[in-house]
Amino acid sequence: MTGSSRCTLPSTVLLALAIALAAREARAASGNSNRLLIPLGESEAFLGNTGVGRAIDTGAVYYNPSGLVEIQSGKVSVTGAVYMKFQTSAGGFVNFDNTNVPLKASGFNTIPATYVATRRFGDWVGALSVLVPSSLQLVNRAPFDTPTTHDNLLYNTYSNDLWFGLSLAHKVTDRLSIGLTLFGVDHSEQYMTGFNVQFPANPTTKLLTSMAQWSLSAFGASATLGLAYVVNDFLRFGVRAQSPFVQITGSADTYEAENFVTNGQVQSSGEDMKGTPVNYRIPFDFSLGTAVTPAPWATILVDVSLQLGATYSSIPGSTFSDDENLKPTPRVNLGAEFKPTPSFPIRVGFYYDPSANGGKAGDPGYEAENYFGVTGGIGLNSGPVQTGVGAFFLRSSGKLTPTNATGTSASLDSTGFGVLLTTSYLL
Repeated sequence: MTGSSRCTLPSTVLLALAIALAAREARAASGNSNRLLIPLGESEAFLGNTGVGRAIDTGAVYYNPSGLVEIQSGKVSVTGAVYMKFQTSAGGFVNFDNTNVPLKASGFNTIPATYVATRRFGDWVGALSVLVPSSLQLVNRAPFDTPTTHDNLLYNTYSNDLWFGLSLAHKVTDRLSIGLTLFGVDHSEQYMTGFNVQFPANPTTKLLTSMAQWSLSAFGASATLGLAYVVNDFLRFGVRAQSPFVQITGSADTYEAENFVTNGQVQSSGEDMKGTPVNYRIPFDFSLGTAVTPAPWATILVDVSLQLGATYSSIPGSTFSDDENLKPTPRVNLGAEFKPTPSFPIRVGFYYDPSANGGKAGDPGYEAENYFGVTGGIGLNSGPVQTGVGAFFLRSSGKLTPTNATGTSASLDSTGFGVLLTTSYLL
């Protein structure tokens, strides 16, 4: 389509397809492209998600199950209650009429509190956990103009992960412990959009409207194996290996209706699918962590991780399907804990979480963000009750390929900040 006031039906159809595709891709960061993005865990949330080398509380069910042996009595915790403001911005999510159309989306997300209960059975420790490691929603109305059109886009995107875990840990020797968590994982995504395109030069003869909605859910299992080795009071190591996600079930419902009006003639297109199969993958993830305690009141923690790759199509047979290409990707997490008094631990953390999306800017459908985050908080230990309060900040920078503009790229960045609350009780 050019900058003239004339618009033919084929170019109108191209506009509909371009906007529908671009809006579908403008969703919250996926859990398998930026792993462990949101702070999680009783103490790990304040330590930049660092917990493999020193898993000593209920967060061990996720970071290193062997650390459950450090809990000397039964414990119940409600942790990771996150209240987060999140915003993402793209310099050009679609190119239409020789115009890069920008996109901004925001959301205030409340992530339900996670629950962990532990119980000691002699030399063994068991745990039951319900975790929400990821939950993001973005909504907005985006008006924009091109040389020949006036447009409005409405959208709402949502993604959520819910993990159910059973853990068992055992102290093999005074220095070595081992643990295993079996997780049932429920991953869901939802998307809704509507847009209206008007042609000022032909207000009564040209019009485009569209509605689209899809939702998918995939359920499967994953296992996390952890080892911990305590060298001495100064140094300890941990190893974590999380298996690939084994999908058991998965389905999607999709609906799309597009109506094009030109010179009084109406043409429609779309799809309506119920219970169509879906694919979702979480690749193998390996982490090595260490904790150094140079003084009784200070501990420094470092985790390095490597996620392997995966390739799959999300909703085969649907126009909403994405071809996912995840590449091997490292992560780094750093944390520090200081105890002016044993009852008031102060924790800070930093992490770098690069995107696992493969390809490069300019490739069709490319979208990737590299995140860094900072966290911090203070704890209060009073008898059997342990609480913590803190905050975190996320920021990303990245690139995407605007729909309808293969070979070019546009900026993509996000910010997020929120509050962390944790509470646990020793039985």
